Amino acid sequence: MSIVDRKNIDIQLRKIEALYLAALGTSPDPFLPLFYAKLYIIEMCGWIEHSLDEILVAGYLDRYKIASLEIKREWVDKNYSFDYDSYKRMNMNVVGIKAFLVVQSALERKLDSGKTFPSFSEFKGALAILQKTRNKIAHTSVNGVTTSINAPSLLKSDFEKVYIGLKILENEISKL
Repeated sequence: MSIVDRKNIDIQLRKIEALYLAALGTSPDPFLPLFYAKLYIIEMCGWIEHSLDEILVAGYLDRYKIASLEIKREWVDKNYSFDYDSYKRMNMNVVGIKAFLVVQSALERKLDSGKTFPSFSEFKGALAILQKTRNKIAHTSVNGVTTSINAPSLLKSDFEKVYIGLKILENEISKL
């Protein structure tokens, strides 16, 4: 079974987007669409962060029965970010620098082969955009007319780029 399974998150995101679109046209409360947009981002980014953690825990630590509780507590549970550099640092501390550089090299080669979309830099960029967006809305409240939150439709292409990169990461880490 695949660690990075998007069936459930796709269902949840479609539900939230439908609520967002319905609130745009009918809600007397101008904040309701913003709440749904915020929920969409939080839910999407939570899935990305969880998937990155699971690729490492289930795809590597559990498979080798490594003293995973200690390592998980020290490196995975203390990582509150899903930008690529944070993920890379966490991986290098768990699987080792040499092993992760092999994974990263394969990830770059596959994403930059021209056979897949996105490129490696687009994958990293999408992670950074979503991380920044999530941090911005997670640490503020919907509190006034100047509040601006991206509509779900604006985030779909970044999510797709991240998903493709996650599938390749999962595949490459499973080879370690």
